[in-house]
Amino acid sequence: AQDNFGNCIRINGDYVIVEHLYFHNTAMYVDGNYYSSDGGWIVWEMGAINIARGSDYCIIRNNEFYDCVAGIRSRGKFANIQYNYIHDCNRPMKQWNWGPLGIWMGQDFQTCTGNTIVNMQVVDSDPSHFANGVGGGAFEIDDGRYNKYNIVLTDNFTRGNCGFLEAVFDDVTPAPLYKDWKIKFNVSDDYQAFVKLRFAQNCAVDNNTVLRRKINSNELGVFLLKGNGTANKFRNNIIMTKYNVEVFNVVGSYTPGSIIQNNHYYAVGTLVMGNEGPGASPTYGDAKFANITGTNAIDFSILATSPAKNTGLNLGYSYDFSGYPLYYGSAPDRGAFEYHP
Repeated sequence: AQDNFGNCIRINGDYVIVEHLYFHNTAMYVDGNYYSSDGGWIVWEMGAINIARGSDYCIIRNNEFYDCVAGIRSRGKFANIQYNYIHDCNRPMKQWNWGPLGIWMGQDFQTCTGNTIVNMQVVDSDPSHFANGVGGGAFEIDDGRYNKYNIVLTDNFTRGNCGFLEAVFDDVTPAPLYKDWKIKFNVSDDYQAFVKLRFAQNCAVDNNTVLRRKINSNELGVFLLKGNGTANKFRNNIIMTKYNVEVFNVVGSYTPGSIIQNNHYYAVGTLVMGNEGPGASPTYGDAKFANITGTNAIDFSILATSPAKNTGLNLGYSYDFSGYPLYYGSAPDRGAFEYHP
């Protein structure tokens, strides 16, 4: 029936709060005689929680989503999505060309804080199903009918997903203006890519701890970049790679003009930097994580001996991933965690 898109809750109003609920085993998309609520792709009606366009200032917090093909789909401005646990879905959202997604945004002025997203990835070897055999991801931004300003992803932990963030540029209508996003103090231990920024402009990718030590059949590097003169900033990040994963993968013959400063690069094997180069004031070598074999975000905080300690830029931020104040030492640290004894 219409509106049966794996939804548990559909929000059609401002200032709605959804908290402390458990969602599980939602249905995947099945072709049928449906229509879209706002004229877009029908698949955008998916989501265990679906915030309709025009439903602004909603808060989704402290919920758990298990085996949901689309956790949260938000098309409302000023949504605040915080401290949700979204995990373990290896089923397609739409058979066969869309993998499971944790948090899925189709509007600007949205903030995602402190969410944990784990194992949102489907693998299928049939080439007629998924491009390169895999699909899914932690965060996705799409719907080219609308510009996307001021999206903030901060203090999130993601592990085992098919990418941290994908920005889809060309869907119903091409060439939206993607601008002024902040992607900061996140910890990512995922496959495929950390961020895929297609034509996004003036975005700040700061103080993230990124481990690209897992590969699948659709490897895209750490940062996949597309566009000329986009001037995105990549500062104070710790980037660990393995299996020759490329750090800056610039698609085609574009010249992004990225601003790259004070990143720490840690390669197990060969460091493959890519077209953009390491930028200003790089550091290299073992980042000295607290527990490199761990599976929790705090395992990737740094020890006192880390070369990332006291070598970051002052970017005007106040707190790290754990909520500790920055500037424990002479300068902020690189990565998502400020060292504290």
